[in-house]
Amino acid sequence: MAVTRVLKAVFGTSDDKEALMTIPHIKDDAGQSDVKEFMDSVIAADIFNAGLTSKIGAKVVETETTVLFG
Repeated sequence: MAVTRVLKAVFGTSDDKEALMTIPHIKDDAGQSDVKEFMDSVIAADIFNAGLTSKIGAKVVETETTVLFG
């Protein structure tokens, strides 16, 4: 059985829409302050055409996979 963890970060954009960023391999000990700091740095870098302007929310999604054969 394998468990994968991804961060799903939701940003507000300059045209009043939402942009979802999915980041795999998030550390087990990443907390709220770490994620907020990461999202602030993404907004400040201003490298996306979407014009990310705000943090709306974030969650860690865990998926458990059980290989039956192969």
